[in-house]
Parts: sequence; structure tokens; C-alpha cells
Amino acid sequence: MYQLATVMVALLEMWNETTEEANRINELIMGTVVTVLWRENETFLFVETQTGYRGYVRASGLLIRPYEGRVVDDNQLYCVEVPFVDVLKGVGYSDYIITTLYMGTKVLGLEDKKNNRQQVMLPDGRIGYVRMDCLMKYSVVEALTANEKRERVIRFAKLMLDKQFRWGGRSIMGVDCSGLVSLVYELSGMPIWRDSDFDTSRMMTIDANEAKPGDVVYFSEHNGIYLGNDDYMHAMGLTGRVLISSFNPDKPSYNALYDYREMVFARYKDE
Repeated sequence: MYQLATVMVALLEMWNETTEEANRINELIMGTVVTVLWRENETFLFVETQTGYRGYVRASGLLIRPYEGRVVDDNQLYCVEVPFVDVLKGVGYSDYIITTLYMGTKVLGLEDKKNNRQQVMLPDGRIGYVRMDCLMKYSVVEALTANEKRERVIRFAKLMLDKQFRWGGRSIMGVDCSGLVSLVYELSGMPIWRDSDFDTSRMMTIDANEAKPGDVVYFSEHNGIYLGNDDYMHAMGLTGRVLISSFNPDKPSYNALYDYREMVFARYKDE
């Protein structure tokens, strides 16, 4: 019988195998829920994300019964909206720092609110306070209109500008091309496939003249986020960072490495 588990560490690496030659293929942020398919050995579990992405993770980074075994729904979960935020022991600015959370982390909101601080519980049961202006209820994100979600895609994408390229990365600490796209889409209430191949289950192709800022642009083994005016944001290994490029040869930011004749624009199906 499969079990649900929650990531309890800030970042949990996912690997394609458990040998020394393994490649990092993904990163899971604290609060992410996965399905444990089997235990490979004492160290590794084979898991599946909610979008169907599979790989090996260290068992020590997961909890089968998080939040002290409480039953939790999306209305109780808060999502971190800023690149970093500290969890403090109390509501004072000089209080002890329990841990630091990355953008996209999900935590359980508790009842206490004071001094612009929201009391939260981490998956491992630790309790502290986070600035309220750094959080948003995940249920609110899911209920946003299509245009509001599109605006969030652009806002979060811009927060990732110039962040380092990290193979298999999917966090503010570093991303690869599909890590960038899938991260900002999940933060905007639209979970999509994590790799750069076209996600037919959640995305639909559109004509180039219909493309809007926030749509996804796919190339051969690469993808990015369309910003409008022939510009797109993407994470590029050769430059080592997230940058803005153009497919317009008349612009200084024109990127000639990709075959734009094969470029495909796509939009989230539920929009």
C-alpha cells in the first residue's frame, strides 16, 4: 500500500538512481507532498510527486505523518511568497531563528497572529512565527482568476532573474530550464510537468499570435516563460544563470542558439 509523505527539510534532492553516478533530477521544497512507491534500501525511497514525476530521495527528508499527525487541508496551508524568510521562536525581531524557509515552502498556519506575525507549524512539528506579508494561503492561490495567476507567473519569474543555473534545481537556490518554469507555475496555482518536454496533460498549444505574457515557450529540449514583445525568460547552462532573451534578431538580447522555427507556445489548460 502506498503512503503519502511530506518533505520536512528545506530542500530535498531527487535522484535518478542511488549509485555514486546518480544525477540530480529535481528538488522538493519543504511542505511538498509525495507518494512513497517503495523503499529501495535503508537510505532511499522511490517517490512520485503530485504531477507524476518520479525519483529517489533520502528517507530522512520525509515524514509519513507530518504536523504531529493532524489532518490538514489546503485552507490551512500557507505558501512562502518571498525568496527567503526566517521562522522565529517568538514575535520579536530579535528572537531566536528556528530555520529559514525558501520561496514555495508550505507550512501549517495556526491560530495565533500578532505583530504582523503568523504562527506556523513546520512539517516536523516545530512551531514559530513568520511575517504575514511573506505568506499567502495556498487555497487563495488556487482560487485566483486566470489573469491573476498569469500575473503571478510573471512576478515570480522576475524574482528568479539572475539566479544561478543548477542542474536538477527547482528552488530560489538555483534552477534549470524546466525547474524555473514548473516552480513559478506551481507558485501560481498551476502545477505542471517538471521536464522540458511538452506537458500534454496540463498544457495546450496556441498560435504564436495568441501568446500572452506568462505562457510557456518550448524549444527542442528547452523551455522558458514568455514575457511579451518577443522576449522570454529561461535558465541557461551556458550562461550559468536565469536570463531574458529574445527570438527577435533585431534585438540586442537575441539568442541564436535555439531553432525558433520549431518553437511552440503553450498555455495552461484550465485557464
